Amino acid sequence: MFNTTVIGKKIAQLRKEKNLTQMELADIMGVSYQAVSNWERGNSMPDISKLTELTVTLGVSIDDLLDYEKPVKLVKHILEGTEDTYIYNDNVTASSVVEIAPILKPEQTQNILESIIKKNQNNISISDIISLAPFLNEELLESYVNRLSGTISMKEMAGLCPFLSSERVDRLALKINTGSLKELTSIAPFMSDEGLNEVVKMVENENMQDIIPLAPYLSEETLDTLAMKAFECNNMDFLPALAPYLSTEILNRLAEEIVNQNGFKALKSIAPYL
Repeated sequence: MFNTTVIGKKIAQLRKEKNLTQMELADIMGVSYQAVSNWERGNSMPDISKLTELTVTLGVSIDDLLDYEKPVKLVKHILEGTEDTYIYNDNVTASSVVEIAPILKPEQTQNILESIIKKNQNNISISDIISLAPFLNEELLESYVNRLSGTISMKEMAGLCPFLSSERVDRLALKINTGSLKELTSIAPFMSDEGLNEVVKMVENENMQDIIPLAPYLSEETLDTLAMKAFECNNMDFLPALAPYLSTEILNRLAEEIVNQNGFKALKSIAPYL
């Protein structure tokens, strides 16, 4: 990854050597004074469309300014419009795109990534997708995850959820459902109520202890159904934790069964909810 702090210091040093103020450099580059200030402080990088103009203005090569051999080669080919040939002839990987994505336009990132994937026969890792997620649109992200749906876990998918709509998260969760409610917890906050309830109902051998962290996101109807199934299997250890989320009807029915089996003292843990 580019060291924005080091590059920022170089920009500041070269600007001063040219006896330019930040405002003057900003005028030459057609950007705001704040943009130049952010470059020099290492808060952001110049857009790739500005790199050639910046290096000419400062009298430095792209190689010397960016000082990072492999990604710089790709950047130079993008500026020259020869990136497709470079990708085809050299060992350019998705991780190379991760390095330079912050200075690329979203469409450039997408096109380059597609070229790399095409060359490598759809070979892309989930770690690459997660790293590139902030720079890709939702549709493209979903398509990449679909290619990996047989190998990706819910835990890995959690790294992508902040960049996807709840509708897309629902679709992907239904496709890669591993049958583990424990894993589902990591993506539950990003799913719609309907989608989450649907996935939970698909799990056949649920562990009620794993349901507890999901309870705030599940419908009362789903929780009632799960609670009754657990009761029929003589599993009531979960009840105190789930009691606040169950319907009055089901809670009263379970309480009645508990009294019949163990007496009124057994209701102590759920008494506040009756």
